[in-house]
Parts: sequence; structure tokens; C-alpha cells
Amino acid sequence: INLQIDPGGRPVSFDVEVLKGDKSTFVHELSHFLSWSLHDIAGSELGTKEVRADYENLIKWAGYGTAEERLLALRERLDLSTQEERSGTPLSDVEAKRLKALTAKEERISHGFEQYLLEGKAPSPALAKVFSKFRDWLLRIYRGVGGIQAQYRQQYGEEIGLSEEVRGIFDRLLDQEEALRQARAETGHS
Repeated sequence: INLQIDPGGRPVSFDVEVLKGDKSTFVHELSHFLSWSLHDIAGSELGTKEVRADYENLIKWAGYGTAEERLLALRERLDLSTQEERSGTPLSDVEAKRLKALTAKEERISHGFEQYLLEGKAPSPALAKVFSKFRDWLLRIYRGVGGIQAQYRQQYGEEIGLSEEVRGIFDRLLDQEEALRQARAETGHS
């Protein structure tokens, strides 16, 4: 993934090379895109109270205190990840540890989303077939939820810890029928 940020630290462009990774790369990178889209919507006039609460709960689960902290962490992570290329000097042990800790927060979201899809519990009947296909696909890659959890644990030394609250956030991100019902109820349109 190639990520461009604006001077304020907000992501403005995602270039994803889905064919370079394994077959889970698309789903994994989609989760990053969805989480940053939720960030943008929650911080805009389009963000309902429920959307803002969902975003706040998602980033707290990932390990951030606030949306601003996430933006600052993104900027720091990008600076650290390109430091060696820019300066020709490798990261110190402290810097490498910090980069890994910052990356773990974002990766908790993406690995959690992969686990959510692999569990195969569609948020609506309309999505049941798609969820079944994602589940089958991800099972072939990870050999079950334990494979996703083991990969994250091996890379970051901690558990994903996907909660029911975060599963609900992912449900609402994907269930457009429910989102439309909420928007209509809030605006008074039927």
C-alpha cells in the first residue's frame, strides 16, 4: 500500500497493489480504507452521533485515545517507515520498537476485519452469500480464525481481541440497508 497524506496528516490517497500479496491482501487493505473512510465521515457534517460513536469505539479498541492521536500516529509511522530511505541510516532499536507499536494499532483493525469476515456471520440476509464466499476464501488462506490470530500475535506480540462491539461496528459499516434506515429515521424521510 502506498499512502499519501496531506500537510494536516490526513490520508488523501491509497494506492493498493492487491496482486502482490496473497489472496487476503484485498480484504486486508479494504479494511484500512474503510477505517479511514469512517474517520472522514465521523469528522464531517455527515457523521451522525452513532457514526461518531462507532469510530471512537473502533479507534479505542485499536489502542488510540482520540482521532487526533490516530492522525499523529499515522504521521509518525510514515516518518519512521521512510527514515532509512531518506537518511540512509537504519532505525535505532527504540525507533524500530516504536514503529512496530504504531503499526500494531492499525493492523489490529485490519486483522480484526479479516477475522470478522472469516467468522462468516453476515449482518443482513442480503450479504449472506458474499460472507459465505469470503469465509471460504479466507479459510483456505488462514486455515481458520486461529491462523489470523497467530499471524498477528507473531508479528506484534499481542492478541487481536475482536470484541462484540467491534463486530457490530463492522456490521454497520457493511450493512447499507440498516444505514439507510437510520439516515431516513434521523432526517424524517421515508
